[in-house]
Amino acid sequence: LEAAADSDGATGSDGITGGMGQDGAVITDPSGGFATITVSGESTGGNGGNGGSGSFVDGGTGGISVSFTGNTNSLDNFGTITGGNGGNGGSGTFSSGGSGGTGVSFAGNSNSLDNFGSITGGNGGNGGSGSHDYGGAGGIGVRFSADTSSLVNSASITGGNGGNGTSTGSITDGGSGGIGVIFSADNNSLVNSASITGGNGGNGGSGTNANGGNGAIATSCLLYTSPSPRDRTR
Repeated sequence: LEAAADSDGATGSDGITGGMGQDGAVITDPSGGFATITVSGESTGGNGGNGGSGSFVDGGTGGISVSFTGNTNSLDNFGTITGGNGGNGGSGTFSSGGSGGTGVSFAGNSNSLDNFGSITGGNGGNGGSGSHDYGGAGGIGVRFSADTSSLVNSASITGGNGGNGTSTGSITDGGSGGIGVIFSADNNSLVNSASITGGNGGNGGSGTNANGGNGAIATSCLLYTSPSPRDRTR
């Protein structure tokens, strides 16, 4: 992939939530997997659309930049991969910013990623202008959802920043930052010789009970797989 980008979500009209940003590149399971993809340029997920006027009109979620749906695929990144940004919340109450999109997502087993470039989750959208309008969460940098996958990072992976709670009303917290790398299952491996960073939390709004968002951890994974070497010696 020298470049991949998809369209932004539509802005919501009155009372309508912003549209979801489309994914930049979706690699399905060709011939049972075994796809090898190299990114040498820029790949970006679409941005979520902003919410329209009225209450309960959130911003849309940002799109994933590169998404693998199958098993036994590999990605070599020498370029810039960025998840789409979440859209901003609408003008009424309960109108929060959309979540940022994931940079790279692997849904299946036995996938691998060698990163020599930059991978970043999208930023969360800002909350709307009423009360209970939260900033959206930052997107995850890289997500592995299944078993037996590997990541070798020689450059930069960063979670997206949380959106701000911009309203002057009450209860307008900033969004949480996105996790840098997350492994959701076991038997995965990570070799990191460079930088993996969680996103910053967004700022709270200027009203009452408006808290800043939590900064994210760099990596999240299962730390124990049974049997451990200690168990096998007993």
